Amino acid sequence: MFKTFYNIPVMPIQQVLGSPFGRSEHQLGPVWPEWDTQTDIRFKRNNILKDDVPQISDGEIFVYESQPIFWCGPIVDHFGHQIADFITRVIAYRSLGIEGRYAFSAPNNSQYNLNETPNFFKAIIDWLDIKEHLLLINRPVLAKSLVVVEQQEQLPNIGPSKKYLEELNKLIASKEIPKRKSNNVFVSRSSQAKGLIAGESYIEDVLSAHGYEIFKPENFELRAQLEKYLSSQNLVFSEGSALHTLQLLGSNIGKVHVIRRRPNYDMCKNFILPRAESVEYHALGGLVCGLRNNEPLLECGITIPSVEKLERFLSTLLGKAIQIDIELLNERIKNDLVKYYQGELESARAKIAGYNSSLLKAIKEAGYAEVINNE
Repeated sequence: MFKTFYNIPVMPIQQVLGSPFGRSEHQLGPVWPEWDTQTDIRFKRNNILKDDVPQISDGEIFVYESQPIFWCGPIVDHFGHQIADFITRVIAYRSLGIEGRYAFSAPNNSQYNLNETPNFFKAIIDWLDIKEHLLLINRPVLAKSLVVVEQQEQLPNIGPSKKYLEELNKLIASKEIPKRKSNNVFVSRSSQAKGLIAGESYIEDVLSAHGYEIFKPENFELRAQLEKYLSSQNLVFSEGSALHTLQLLGSNIGKVHVIRRRPNYDMCKNFILPRAESVEYHALGGLVCGLRNNEPLLECGITIPSVEKLERFLSTLLGKAIQIDIELLNERIKNDLVKYYQGELESARAKIAGYNSSLLKAIKEAGYAEVINNE
């Protein structure tokens, strides 16, 4: 279902993704009439409203947009949120048979243009075939006609409908990408600065020795990433934003394995399940992280795998008994812990009261005090 509104103010970004700093998650875009009643089309997470009404200043000057526009969401600097929060409406407009422009709120700067957007945003709109029909809301706009559908997926747990996946399948069919299912691929995070699995390079070595391709998505254009995922029978992901890339695909993915970084957290599970042949999550060890306001800062931690759990995971995945080189694994873990700890001391998080001491304590409790003592 879609709704059409007339003569609607559409505002540039005023606040977005403001949590955990107490700012708005979503204060931008259309100023819906009878705001409180528009609960189906407003921005939500797990069906809980997370937006605030955009503010219009006295004497605000609007640019009039006479063409019909489709409301999509804001442009943000986070790849995962751009896809999971602010792209899902786009595909739903394809089946409406309406000509229009795809509207995204941008910073309030009339000079802001497509060249200023993140490279991943340019790649996403190319993949979705809407570049030539894009409208950046970089100053207040009065839309003669505005079409909107509800979000088709929602963080963290609301996945897609069958109809939505069918529309994605049509898009992919138009790309004429060979649908081979022969590759085994490990999508690694070993080059990332945070959100790590200590010793991940050791996992790379084992999987590579058994025929897996080691794939680091940050080194490839988005289309190459999507083609890789479509052409692979077995995909092993180290938990991270790369999982959101799968949301640009339909129900045509092979077997997916996800190595958890955070305890009891199956990231993107309900997004992947309807798209993949199968999905399994694997816990390899314990998470080490610092505290913010006495709460674990899970997304910025590092996971230390246990030998037993890693052997079990690799043996199950590869279908044969794998024996871990404990000395080599431990060396890789220690090297990653040193780099991680140094990086955290240089991060903005180091300015949070008590963060450094809590992180140091967590590393020591994990049994790696000598790593820090040698620094």
